Amino acid sequence: MARYNYDCWVGTSAEQIPSLISQRLKECELEVIYQGNDYVKARDFPGKVPLSSFIIVDVLIEYSRQKQGKILVTVVAQNNDIPGTLGDRCWPKFQQIQQALWNL
Repeated sequence: MARYNYDCWVGTSAEQIPSLISQRLKECELEVIYQGNDYVKARDFPGKVPLSSFIIVDVLIEYSRQKQGKILVTVVAQNNDIPGTLGDRCWPKFQQIQQALWNL
């Protein structure tokens, strides 16, 4: 199972973080299936990829962990591909997500 983690500090206002993250995940061609105040979950669109390559993305917004006015956001992307192989769809998608969230 491929699983990639990413932590970043977000300097956007706390109220806007969940909606901005959802917007960026949609720009990465992911379907947002849940958006709460401290958690966002997204996935590949059903039917577009084989089930074994289906990517799930979990984003945890940790309001209790702040540093210099920034809030910690943890991203986990995973699927059933074998990490590091040519067929691993998760790594390129994870890199795309990192770039999309880089400047929040």
